Amino acid sequence: MTHSTLLNLLNPFGTVAESDVELARQLFEPVQYRRAEVLVERGKVARFIYFVNAGYARVQHHDDGVEITNHLIGPEGFITAYTSFATRRPSDEVVQAITACEMLRITRDDLE
Repeated sequence: MTHSTLLNLLNPFGTVAESDVELARQLFEPVQYRRAEVLVERGKVARFIYFVNAGYARVQHHDDGVEITNHLIGPEGFITAYTSFATRRPSDEVVQAITACEMLRITRDDLE
């Protein structure tokens, strides 16, 4: 798995310094998930934000027992349970791979 897709997205903003490229390679960890695998569980703190290289994922919650999809994302997008990730509080949402996924993930501390 490569970091090139993520790094290419930064090119429209100017030349990316080699030190920044190396930092991204160090801090964004390559991960793979199977179809239906959960990335963030309800009631747990979202520790990572994910960049999707391949595959599709969703954020969903339950409302009166009905499963509602809040957000779908595919390649070249970011996904997490945003409120939980930002506040470091337990999530009321679930983040789940809806296909097999290849992603890069980074912790909030490393992102900051």
